[in-house]
Amino acid sequence: MGKQLPGRTPNGKWGDYAESAVKAVQKKYQIKNINLVGHSMGNIAIMYYLVNNAQKTNMPTVRHQVDIAGHFDGGIGFGYNKKTTLDSQGKPSIMEKHYRDFLPLRNTYPTTSLVIWMMVPSQIVKFHSTQHSL
Repeated sequence: MGKQLPGRTPNGKWGDYAESAVKAVQKKYQIKNINLVGHSMGNIAIMYYLVNNAQKTNMPTVRHQVDIAGHFDGGIGFGYNKKTTLDSQGKPSIMEKHYRDFLPLRNTYPTTSLVIWMMVPSQIVKFHSTQHSL
């Protein structure tokens, strides 16, 4: 197997790229707030960044997050379980590792953030973090 790259390891390092980018922008522009946009695996990097940094007062506050084609509980094309269903509360019957890793965000996600989630262009869902569940 080839060299493991940061952000590609299964142990929560997915957010390293996002954290490095945020720190570089913060250092150059002394920002206090930030908007984050992710597509596909970029959404996973953002979520791991938030798991590791959402409560750190020395990091910028996330004001808006845009998730495009996020696969937060896996994706069929990636070999994840194809039989996951949702119960009446929206809880998946099978929770993949990413999903379980993101559960702490239910208590730590910045409550002032606005999240926009897009799966396909005709379906745009917009909600505040206090109105969604992981």
